Amino acid sequence: MTFINPEADRLIEAAEASFEPKVRDETLGKLHELVMDEAPWIFVVHDLNPRAMSPKVKGFVQPQSWFVDLTLPWVEK
Repeated sequence: MTFINPEADRLIEAAEASFEPKVRDETLGKLHELVMDEAPWIFVVHDLNPRAMSPKVKGFVQPQSWFVDLTLPWVEK
């Protein structure tokens, strides 16, 4: 499947052409919002190193590979 969206293309070109970090970040934020709204892909994995940081999270086992078993953890109240 090819994602064809002229507005996304325009935002990509604008971000690539910008040398101002704030302007580039704003442009990429708009692009991110557009892609999330259009949902042309299913994002299965994003974080390469997930952590369970809250002391309320119990049973989380840090994975030794990319697979995270989310059937084990629970959150205490």
